[in-house]
Amino acid sequence: MPRNSMSSVRALALGLSAVAALSWAVAARGEDASKTKPAPSTTAAAPAPQQHQMTMKEAKQKLGIVVFPGKGQTAQQQDNDEYECLKWGADGALAGRHAKKEAKAQAASQAEQKTAAENQAKLDAVKKGMTVCLESKGYTVK
Repeated sequence: MPRNSMSSVRALALGLSAVAALSWAVAARGEDASKTKPAPSTTAAAPAPQQHQMTMKEAKQKLGIVVFPGKGQTAQQQDNDEYECLKWGADGALAGRHAKKEAKAQAASQAEQKTAAENQAKLDAVKKGMTVCLESKGYTVK
């Protein structure tokens, strides 16, 4: 694979992992930890390890952006706006990823149909050639 293609694949993989991490952070932020109670345990199983919840600061660092209020927004308003925009962007990225998967599936289906049509065209050409040859020798071909 050419070097440019490998770097593109790596960049895409990093981007998709960032989107996944950011969308997880968005989903996790929507839960209010103070309102959720752990389910009573009926077995003595070890607790599951906690996954790190990405902060907005970490998300902005990962994305490589710095946000400045341009219209006198308060810090609380900026936090809310950043969160909503992160959620919107992550949803758009995931929707784009879904659309890309659908497009790949459709392209694969079209490729299969094209291959089948090409194979049928080859068979038809052989059939036509054989028919012409046999008819020229006095045979009737139906």
